[in-house]
Amino acid sequence: MFGSTMEYKYEGYGGDRIDLPPGFRFHPSDEELITHYLSKKALNPSFTCVAIGDVDMNKVEPWELPWKAKLGEKEWYFFCMRDKKYPTGLRTNRATSAGYWKATGKDREIFRGKKLVGMKKTLVFYEGRAPKGVKSNWVAHEFRLDGSFWLPATANNEWVISRVFQKATGGKKVHISEMRRVESEFKPPAMAPPPPLIDSMKLEPGQEHVHCFSNGFNNNNNNPVFPNNGDSSSVPKSEFPPGQSDDGFTFPDFYSSGGFYPFDDL
Repeated sequence: MFGSTMEYKYEGYGGDRIDLPPGFRFHPSDEELITHYLSKKALNPSFTCVAIGDVDMNKVEPWELPWKAKLGEKEWYFFCMRDKKYPTGLRTNRATSAGYWKATGKDREIFRGKKLVGMKKTLVFYEGRAPKGVKSNWVAHEFRLDGSFWLPATANNEWVISRVFQKATGGKKVHISEMRRVESEFKPPAMAPPPPLIDSMKLEPGQEHVHCFSNGFNNNNNNPVFPNNGDSSSVPKSEFPPGQSDDGFTFPDFYSSGGFYPFDDL
């Protein structure tokens, strides 16, 4: 068919290598997506194919999707489950951390011959929260099975295929080579490191270094040396200036005033 034995090595999301023939492009029609891919996924959740990956559209932002796809240059395909907003309702939850997908226009019917087999819904991504979301240029086509498409009762009709692309000015689709890979900006901010203790102490000149032990101990017998012949009780504490110990060391202002002392936990 291709007249060549050369193979194209495509590295998809996760580093998986896919061997494809030269010139290969995944460009199925709407009907082919329904009958050859989505119907098989509905019958068997473990079904996989070379070009369509699985993703949770509520947990991934649109600008992250190109790098989560198995392949694609201007549009990317995913199997995903519709998330019901309410367990007993029909409304679909389309919110992400950064915004939400909003349906636009009328759903289009997909036929195989004269038989209705599926529907296509167009979605546009809005950043922020409704009703004040800001419209982006990210678009998704959501393909779902129609109720008239016969499947056994064991099939799960909540599976859909999403075809995602980014539109540029003029309506053209943006090539992945023109995009910048952006990680989600909605992450908890990193904790700022605490300020250095030395800055808050405001030491006087000459007090940059403080010994751990007072000089009021005799190195020979380790007995404390007190003023006034060793009788410390005879010296009223009021004789020492506020914030000054009996060896003449002046404590920082914040300590003498009863403020926070950074070494309380030691």
